[in-house]
Amino acid sequence: MRMIRRRWIGLGLLALIGLLLAWVLLSTAALRLVLRQVPGLSSEAEAGRLVGPIELGVLRWSDGAMRVEADGVHLAHRFMPLFGGELVVQTLVVERLRIVLPPAVDPPPPATPPSEWRLDLPALDLPGDLQLDGLEVQQVEVLSADEELLLQGQLSAQDLSIVGGRIRIGQLQAQAESIGSVQLSADLDSGDRWSGELKAQAELTSADIRTVELSLNGGLDRYELQLDAQGALQVQGRIELSALTQAPGWQLRLEGQRAATAEAEDLRFDLSGEGERGIGTISGELQQGEQQLQLQSVQIRLDDDQMLRVPAAQLSASGPLSLTASAKGQWPLDESAPAGELRLSWQDLVLADAESPLRSDQGELQLSGRPEAYTLSLRAAIARAGQAPTPDAIGDLQLQAQGDLQQLQSLVATLESNFGRIEIDGQVQFEPLHADLALQTSGLDTGVLLPELPGELGLRGRAKLARAEEQLSAELEIEQLSGQLRDAPLQGEGHLAWVDAELPSGRLRLSWGDNEIGYQRPTGESGQLLLQIDQPGLLLADLQGSVRGQLMLPALLERWRQASGELKVRSLSLDQLSVEQISLQRAAGTDQPLSLQLEGLQAAGQRLDTASAQLQPGERWTLQLDASGPDMNLTLGASAGVEEGTWSGQLRDLQFAHGDYPAVALDSATGWRWSENGGGGLEDSCLSVREGRICLQLSHAPDSGLSLEGRFEALQLAWLEPLWIDTPARLQGALSGDVQGRWDLDRRLVVDGELQIPQLQLSLPSPDGGERIERTAALQLRLGDGQAQADAEPTGQHAELQLDLADQGALQVVVDGDALAADPTWT
Repeated sequence: MRMIRRRWIGLGLLALIGLLLAWVLLSTAALRLVLRQVPGLSSEAEAGRLVGPIELGVLRWSDGAMRVEADGVHLAHRFMPLFGGELVVQTLVVERLRIVLPPAVDPPPPATPPSEWRLDLPALDLPGDLQLDGLEVQQVEVLSADEELLLQGQLSAQDLSIVGGRIRIGQLQAQAESIGSVQLSADLDSGDRWSGELKAQAELTSADIRTVELSLNGGLDRYELQLDAQGALQVQGRIELSALTQAPGWQLRLEGQRAATAEAEDLRFDLSGEGERGIGTISGELQQGEQQLQLQSVQIRLDDDQMLRVPAAQLSASGPLSLTASAKGQWPLDESAPAGELRLSWQDLVLADAESPLRSDQGELQLSGRPEAYTLSLRAAIARAGQAPTPDAIGDLQLQAQGDLQQLQSLVATLESNFGRIEIDGQVQFEPLHADLALQTSGLDTGVLLPELPGELGLRGRAKLARAEEQLSAELEIEQLSGQLRDAPLQGEGHLAWVDAELPSGRLRLSWGDNEIGYQRPTGESGQLLLQIDQPGLLLADLQGSVRGQLMLPALLERWRQASGELKVRSLSLDQLSVEQISLQRAAGTDQPLSLQLEGLQAAGQRLDTASAQLQPGERWTLQLDASGPDMNLTLGASAGVEEGTWSGQLRDLQFAHGDYPAVALDSATGWRWSENGGGGLEDSCLSVREGRICLQLSHAPDSGLSLEGRFEALQLAWLEPLWIDTPARLQGALSGDVQGRWDLDRRLVVDGELQIPQLQLSLPSPDGGERIERTAALQLRLGDGQAQADAEPTGQHAELQLDLADQGALQVVVDGDALAADPTWT
């Protein structure tokens, strides 16, 4: 009986254990209980079982500083491998992962002394192996401690495993909207001193670098890192790290280049270096445009007291700025380090300039203190680097500044020169940019700087510059401007303020002798510019006359079509150029024309009695010009406009007559266009010249070059006679024919065509003073394949001329026939 009872008890216990095991493996409550055993972990909306699959609505973890929250977690794994000490995850999907970083530690933990630097990673010793077949995080958000979004993207991985301390990553891909995407694969054995390889490829959104490829090979005894970056900036590099577990050493080689752009010149650099722990030497060369910088030897050392020391540095520069320089000193990298001092001394500094290069035989720049409180000082002797055996000394420049990482609280610069004293005093804030500088000069001898403007000036003023949220603003205040230029008094005062695309607001008044300029614009309103010039000779020697003007200006530059005003010029003369009167007017309104009236213009012996022009604004601007004089008449009508980056227009009317030349007139309206990419051309355009015509058509393509087609129709050579005033020869005849030309991208000119003069008449004076000698010939000129051939048949005989231009301008002349020898006049 007892035996039967024990059997039932044993069966009951087994059943209870089975039920308990089933509850643990198959119930959601057991899953919830297991999750709560992890410190700092909490979950919501749990579903699933420990044997899988597992779904969690929200999973949160925090250690008091860092917070991680995962929404929509889906986990599918194999349960049986757990009994063999292996976790096999088939898929892990997280819909949203938020990582809130811990706040910055203040003060930061003490840095490791450089003498103790080493990297001795232990082998991974996990309680079991891990295999992850697929990972997908649909949205990753990284936030700062105050929950400011720093990074947003996606993360996925395939074939990840850690088996026996060996890490394999088949593919890991991360993508961030603001940065780009990265793909990584790795095979590293932590038990064999972390030997193996790691490869990464990145596609970035940066305009400078589009793609980056990295490869790491080796182990803690010696790693080799290869870098290849492509884009507008191309960089190739190799870094070798050795003995990382003992006394880490490094070798570096970086090469790169960037092609020239509209904003910057081309850039090239080649740097190399080597060292051990905190000691190293760097050398190399940097070049931007014509400017070169050579680092012969720059020694650096980071000691245990967190001081960066530069025992010696030698460098030189050549190009627009040339110098030889040396540097030495020390600088703190930690708040606990003592204050430092860095000195840069130079010799033979030359700042090249086409008109007035500057030279500094010696100078010194000194930085002392620490990043959060430093003093900057500069001393330099400046001279003009002229052709004289000794430079023309200018003076001494001194600068003193005190600041921190955010601003220069105090900036004082003084130049004591042979043309006077210039002093600048103010403050500069770096981010956001804000500068406030006061300028004062005394005894400024302008004749030393500009010999054509002798005089003496004094200036006291202030300038401000600020940028906030992409908006740039500036202020200029002239408290006092006084002195003399070219023996005439000069005075000025005013205050102007600029904000982005607005015209400056404020006021300005400048007077120089009998000349005066006035400007004023209240904030938010239109401005007015007044101009009165009664002594133009002060502006330009020998210039005479008077100028009066008044211009009303809109507040915004984009509304420049609303500008109106009047400008009158009277009795203006300079050398052989003079004009009795010029009137320029435009009424208020965006659709009002700009009108020009001119009277009595004389230049180079020619006179223009009257000229009038009217420019009409609109979607397509139109111009009408009429001018007349004793020997010249001109009429011009044209229009132009731009649409989607392409300029196009029409020449409607062109008539021109001058002296003894025949009148020239445009047969009919013709069009033209020009696009941003350099493509465009001129439609077939014909000018009538008496009984004949000249026609021309042009086209230009950015990938092929310029091509033209010309056509001559019975063009009389007699109209060229006014050009031969001092030539006794006279030509008559009618030129006809076609010519085609191409000017390719290699600057090669190819011309084809055929021209004829059926009856060319040449008239020459007789050597003995008798009657003129008259000769007649038929001329045919053929152009093609780099050759020019001319056939002439004077008086029934034949002569041939060949010009071979194919060999880069080489000229070959062949004369065939007896005609020239038979006729002494032609010879």
